Amino acid sequence: NGLDFYQIVTDGGFLEAPLARQSIFLSPGERAEVIVDFAKTDRDTVSLMLGNQSIMAINLSNEYSDTTELPDSLTTIAPIPSIDNLNTRVFELQSMGINGTINGKFFDMDRIDEEVNLNESEIWIIRNRGGMMQSGGHPFHVHGTQFRIITRNGQTPLLHEQGFKDTVYVDTGEEVAILVRFTHPGIFMYHCHILEHEDNGMMGQFRVS
Repeated sequence: NGLDFYQIVTDGGFLEAPLARQSIFLSPGERAEVIVDFAKTDRDTVSLMLGNQSIMAINLSNEYSDTTELPDSLTTIAPIPSIDNLNTRVFELQSMGINGTINGKFFDMDRIDEEVNLNESEIWIIRNRGGMMQSGGHPFHVHGTQFRIITRNGQTPLLHEQGFKDTVYVDTGEEVAILVRFTHPGIFMYHCHILEHEDNGMMGQFRVS
């Protein structure tokens, strides 16, 4: 009925404070947790909507507690530290139909695309160059870490993107800079989280050592 709900969590944990929303855009791989106060409606049934389509009915009863309080603060997230002199990598996403490349390369299981130093922070810049027969963006997912978004198109990210994440949506023509740090050695992957795209080339491997 148009009432606000409150987002409290993104991919990697709590936001600093509850964030009033009326809708949330989630690309494949992104997650959110929300608090909904059903005591503020007199309906017996409400719906979770995808655009104008109901995708889940929620049946309400009168057996609820009205003593729940949402705190003003959920956690403390340290400010992004100085990024001067950090190693920077660029990942350019391009697609044609369901096929896609990262930095002009299709995925190869036998190739390591990036060598990353253990416990060192880096800036990764993700650019969506678009492509033929493909409109829309790519959810860029990184294994083995939770990262912070530094900027989106040169601007400070909105509040709902200021927590820790492992997937970031990059629309056609956009550029997103993220701060990453890997604390476990091994071989990990980065890829578009649209299944058809990652299965058809839009994926790479990096080694942390």
